[in-house]
Amino acid sequence: MSANGADGRRRRLGWAGRALVAAAGGAAGAAALGGVRAARRALAPPDERGGVTNRHERVGDFPERTHTPEPFRERYRLALGNERMRAGVLRFQRNWRNARDTSFADLADSEEMGEVYGRGPAPVGVDVNTGAEAAAAGAEFARRGRSFEELRDELAAIKDRTIAESERYLAEFTAAAEQRGCVVYRSSSAEDAGRYVADLCARKGIRRVAKSKSMLTEEIGLNPALEGRGLHIAETDLGEWLVQLAEERPSHIIGPALHMDRHRTAELLARATGQPLDPDDIGAQVGLARRTLREEFLTAGLGVSGANALICETGTTMIVTNEGNAELVTSLPDVHVVIVGIEKLLPTIADAMKQVRLLARSGTGQAISVYTTFISGPDRPGKEIHYVFVDNGRSAMAADPDFRSALRCIRCGACADVCPPYQVVGGHAFGYIYSGAIGL
Repeated sequence: MSANGADGRRRRLGWAGRALVAAAGGAAGAAALGGVRAARRALAPPDERGGVTNRHERVGDFPERTHTPEPFRERYRLALGNERMRAGVLRFQRNWRNARDTSFADLADSEEMGEVYGRGPAPVGVDVNTGAEAAAAGAEFARRGRSFEELRDELAAIKDRTIAESERYLAEFTAAAEQRGCVVYRSSSAEDAGRYVADLCARKGIRRVAKSKSMLTEEIGLNPALEGRGLHIAETDLGEWLVQLAEERPSHIIGPALHMDRHRTAELLARATGQPLDPDDIGAQVGLARRTLREEFLTAGLGVSGANALICETGTTMIVTNEGNAELVTSLPDVHVVIVGIEKLLPTIADAMKQVRLLARSGTGQAISVYTTFISGPDRPGKEIHYVFVDNGRSAMAADPDFRSALRCIRCGACADVCPPYQVVGGHAFGYIYSGAIGL
């Protein structure tokens, strides 16, 4: 069944658009946290942000979060004085660039394109399903493979077309998802989306929520909204969890804890669990985190995730991760809530695979992420899947020629990884949710 909170559209750019305006003169989005491969947990809107997250569940004395970030000059001064962070970011950027260059060199390999992925689609504008000339062009593309630029332009054209006809594709996805037993809800506002999840927990008697990475949930302030209703919500990506423990916002869209070193992570884990840790024993830190987070997976009644893509033709969610936490968040609890925006819609599975080929390479320098999961409806009796669509300024962005292209973003974070200012000041200096402009 389909539910509609209201129109689901907003007449202004909203938080997402205003963030891009604020960051337009700065550095870029963000990318990957190599070894930990963490993802993003960003600062919620100031008027929706709660205080200490899950304070009643914590061990240790953590500093209070303020409702608004420090003024820019203060953030800038602190960032410039953090030499350890600056050295770590530079080291990461260099390693990422080497890995990315290698992975995209492999992309053009004809064996990869022809044998692994099958027939290579023709260039943008060529329909390989009609005519001998088009078929020949498709065969030539399969033979020689495609460059990063060609594949990027293909995906950009697909996303532009889908955004331009978002109502059509949203209706197609809704019909397919409902046919598979899912519930689709179009929220009327950021607050309405959080209220929907909180009310769902109340109806089901759920008190504990496990969450995988999602930028949109940070835009709408989901965590404080649920905590305000007395719910326990735990981030389960390692980097996200560390940022949550530190009462900080992420410094990187894929690697939120990129600014932390092993001494800081050992301190946070020891405070949260009451178990002392040797900062030089990385294995012990990871083991403790694994054991602690496993309890969150096993006791959660509801799991919250975002989506890397929504495939309209089948009503399928695609989620790409390296840690596997999203697989547990979406499969173990009896209720799974997917919170998404219209920019995640893609018409076909073939379109989604184009994104897969670009996302891991640009984000982490991998040919493909460790986990690429497709969810097409409940997998057992009693399982529920709810899709909550949030506009939060996206419709206004789609109608604005200056902002429209930002909706192409696949959240790979490569823009920050090539950004010189980001290397100098990190992600915290820029403020708000997104740490800079997108697509530099």
